[in-house]
Amino acid sequence: MDAHTYVRASKNADIRRGAPVLLAQLPHRIPLDGPSDRLPGFFYRAHRLLSDSTGMLLVACRQYHEAGGELVDPCGEVVAAARGAGFVYRQHVLVVHAFAHDGCLHPTPDAPSPIPRGVAWRHRTIHTDLLVFTPA
Repeated sequence: MDAHTYVRASKNADIRRGAPVLLAQLPHRIPLDGPSDRLPGFFYRAHRLLSDSTGMLLVACRQYHEAGGELVDPCGEVVAAARGAGFVYRQHVLVVHAFAHDGCLHPTPDAPSPIPRGVAWRHRTIHTDLLVFTPA
């Protein structure tokens, strides 16, 4: 996870604690096999910034294909890390990057990148997972 995905406290003391909503977009490929504190550390920092009882954390993440065509869905790891940091998993919303035309869905320009070459039999992901959490 790069430095831009970490929640940082503002210099304004009013924002340091009690934010009503935090929105985070995780990197396209979450390094699930890297240092074990990256994803949980992000959630611990987010938990400290949210309002104790009324705050809400929205996390956007995407499925992706490995070079060999394997589909990786990071949502399970994200939910587990959030629960470990004291969040309650509330909702899973799909944000579809497509429009309907002639009975088919056509990807919009902001859709996730196409599948890797050589694995044409795999489907293309055209959505972002928006996970909703609240502090426990």
